[in-house]
Amino acid sequence: MRLAQLVTAAIFAVSATASQAAVYDWGTHGKTQVGSLSVSAGDFSDLYRFTLGKTSSLGGSAVSVENKFGNIDILKITNGSFALYKGSDEAHSQLVKTFSFDGTTANISHVFSNLDAGSYFYKISGKGAGLAGGVYTFTSSLTPAVPEPETYALMGLGLTGLLLARRKRAR
Repeated sequence: MRLAQLVTAAIFAVSATASQAAVYDWGTHGKTQVGSLSVSAGDFSDLYRFTLGKTSSLGGSAVSVENKFGNIDILKITNGSFALYKGSDEAHSQLVKTFSFDGTTANISHVFSNLDAGSYFYKISGKGAGLAGGVYTFTSSLTPAVPEPETYALMGLGLTGLLLARRKRAR
């Protein structure tokens, strides 16, 4: 009877997937931020917290590194998710947008437009499915603001005023 309990416990211990979580604080988001992490086999969920000082837009992309030896996955991430939340923690946050990622998504950039000043975090999650787990990398960049139509109108009005003043002086 005791042996059966030990075998059952061993089976559950071996079949249980390890869950990992890490939290990184970037402070105020810089021009470009990069996150790269090696994860063990099993589920993972990492948070990258930051603040925006003014209304901004962000561009970001994520990719996993995949490595095989024959038919054996050495490094691989499955169910990769790249999500942006408004708020300082998971309990008090609002999902802005989420995207999936894998070993083919390096050239796909996602834009998060017109984000208000405040606290945000990226949640990178998935499953390390290779023998050695997996590796992911992602980037987040502040994108330049696109001028509003009013800005162009005001600039045009200013240029018109300069031209009129120049003509008046020329007479």
